[in-house]
Amino acid sequence: MEKEKKESTLKRFLNSEPILFLKDLLIILLIVLIIRLFIAMPFQISWTSMKDSYYDREFIIVDRISYLFWTPKRWDVIVFRPHVNENKEYFLKRIIWIPWDELKIQDWKIFIKQKWKTEFIEIIEPYLNEENKWRTFSWSNWVSEYKLWEDEYFLIWDNRNYSTDSRECFVNCDNRSPFISKKDIRGKVFLDLWHFSLKEMKFVTEDWDESKPKFFWVDSSHDYPELK
Repeated sequence: MEKEKKESTLKRFLNSEPILFLKDLLIILLIVLIIRLFIAMPFQISWTSMKDSYYDREFIIVDRISYLFWTPKRWDVIVFRPHVNENKEYFLKRIIWIPWDELKIQDWKIFIKQKWKTEFIEIIEPYLNEENKWRTFSWSNWVSEYKLWEDEYFLIWDNRNYSTDSRECFVNCDNRSPFISKKDIRGKVFLDLWHFSLKEMKFVTEDWDESKPKFFWVDSSHDYPELK
């Protein structure tokens, strides 16, 4: 009798509103954690490095699940950890070269020699604004050449001359590789939600020009037909 009474009391306790609320809250937190770790992550851009594809203060959602099944592609815009800044854990850049590419920066232009190919081919980058077209300089000298091996990715900003990237190993090249491995990549940009100004009550760019969210129409991929 005493045992049945204790079981009944425990059952009422487990079915009480506070306990049911905590159970629901834990389930929600677990779902959010799984989504954040394996499916998607929210970020706010904090620099002008990807202008005009992305602007300072924009909110983006990063797709994490795709790279669990597929490898990053040559034109993907990604969020990654370069391990160079204690105050800024994540960077946003575009993959230009993938494993086994040979690459060259010369005369302010980018050239790629793909695996099994014999010639360097200049790539055309329509996502660059007028200020950045044909303005990709080498940090070391007038001509820089690189060879990528397995699991190595070379990344550059769209706003070519106003930030650091693989050309200078993200800070400097003293005992550092200019390349990023897949394990440091957190995901590819999936949604672009832009920045909503409560002061202006509208979506704006970093220059306070009026804008609107691109949502799925993000500039996170590009095809280079010259490399086919």
